[in-house]
Amino acid sequence: APLPPGLATTAQRHGLVGLIDKIATAFTGGSFLLLALAAFHSRAELAMFAIATDSLQRVLAIVFLPISNLVIPMLNDSRNDRERFVRQIERLGGAVTLMTAFAAAALAAAIPAGLPLLLGQSYAAAVPIALLWIAPLFIEAAIRMVWGQVLLAQDQRGWLVGFNIVTGAISLAVSAAVGRMDLIVAVAVIGCARIAMVMVVLWH
Repeated sequence: APLPPGLATTAQRHGLVGLIDKIATAFTGGSFLLLALAAFHSRAELAMFAIATDSLQRVLAIVFLPISNLVIPMLNDSRNDRERFVRQIERLGGAVTLMTAFAAAALAAAIPAGLPLLLGQSYAAAVPIALLWIAPLFIEAAIRMVWGQVLLAQDQRGWLVGFNIVTGAISLAVSAAVGRMDLIVAVAVIGCARIAMVMVVLWH
């Protein structure tokens, strides 16, 4: 059967929004921050930061895998029914919030002993970085997974593109401003800024 009218254009717009989203979030990700901080910190400190962020990213991918492929189909299926759409948002939001809270709490409890046990005592310095990075990483992932997709389902692509561009620019500025600070302080400041920025999605 022929494709519905306008489907190709809609798909291209969706892909463009997704691309801008990936580029913008890359400026807040561990790989970019590692490059941004490389000029101001020793190789040992950077190794601790890399270990902490990479470990958390891997756990995050596993934790959210069961529900990540359900969000878009459920929201798109109910987008034309306002009452059902709101109910789906509440269900998905509640499920992701519970998953995030339990996973973050379990990680916070396991990291102090688990990270040195897994990688060796020489990597114990990565523990405080990982503990500081849990909240920004998991909160941003949860909000973008549900409420970011809600904006796409409501065709608010323009707002989301603008938000992602501004978020990327702010992240660049914050990373440059805190680069010379102690690594733990820099991670804490970047994390707080990351949470504050993504909370705008909930407000909107």
